[in-house]
Amino acid sequence: MFRISKYSSVKGVSYLSGEHVPVWDYHCHHLVPQANGGTNDFDNLCVLSEAEHQILHSGTPELLYEMYPNKKRKIDSLIKLLRTKHDKYVLNSPKKGFRGAKALSS
Repeated sequence: MFRISKYSSVKGVSYLSGEHVPVWDYHCHHLVPQANGGTNDFDNLCVLSEAEHQILHSGTPELLYEMYPNKKRKIDSLIKLLRTKHDKYVLNSPKKGFRGAKALSS
């Protein structure tokens, strides 16, 4: 429910690029991952394009710096929040394709 509300409240604008993301391409990203105690609350979500979301959860989220060189502070914040308690990134399961964040086991 909050996912649609978040998209609507920001008028479909990506948190990173500032560009409109079509409804069929948007993803709601958890600022604090659920694996780290994050919730589905409205304030813990931001809108990203599918590509931005996949890159953020990939093994090389730093690629976002090349895409958006003027958004360093936002990217730093997103990457820092993806760190788990064991100092590993919260990544996708490559076998299942992109389905959101999944914590790595140590």
